[in-house]
Amino acid sequence: NIERHELVRPSDTVILGFSGGKDSVTLAVLLQQLQKTLRFRLVAAYFNHRLRDDAREEEKWVRDFCAARMIELEVGGRDVKRFREESNLNLEHAASISRYDFFHALASRIPNSRVATAHSRSDLAETFFIKLFRGSGLQGLSAIFQNKEKKIIRPLLIFPEAEILAFLERNGIAWYRDPTNLEHDFLRNRIRHGLLPEARKIEPDIEERIFKTVLLIQD
Repeated sequence: NIERHELVRPSDTVILGFSGGKDSVTLAVLLQQLQKTLRFRLVAAYFNHRLRDDAREEEKWVRDFCAARMIELEVGGRDVKRFREESNLNLEHAASISRYDFFHALASRIPNSRVATAHSRSDLAETFFIKLFRGSGLQGLSAIFQNKEKKIIRPLLIFPEAEILAFLERNGIAWYRDPTNLEHDFLRNRIRHGLLPEARKIEPDIEERIFKTVLLIQD
């Protein structure tokens, strides 16, 4: 998929948005494998939102993982709560803006770089519903591109969460479990744990259907 769509080219630097979660760990492992046949530089970029009690523990896990696999690592952070208050944003949006500010700042310093995020097909489905509930138009509903202006790439969009989890289990690869992913405070989590399981009872391939719909809208 990466080669077919030229998501990564020889001599590129791929700045991987890395949280230590299942998706970014999977993408890190796959990109390292790809380096055996395609010469490019891989830099993991971890952003500490400083929101959770385990923020230091997560950052240490990320540092240890990258050190063990000899992955170059850049670390950034921001007081997202203060930024949220100053910008009058909801917390999820403030966190997203802060994270991408960090990624783009890194990309501006590194020639021939592109940012890789580990969004999966399941993330795309969740985002589709979030945009739908907010009354977005076609541009909003199709906002997650596999290759956005050759600056942001999302190689994992072809995989649903179930395949990613199976890959990690099959290869005995550990990842950091963010406890807030199980909470229902955020709309995305309510969609993930409530709406999508019910939707699969009606249409087992709901994520595939949404993926195809988004591609049609993008076209």
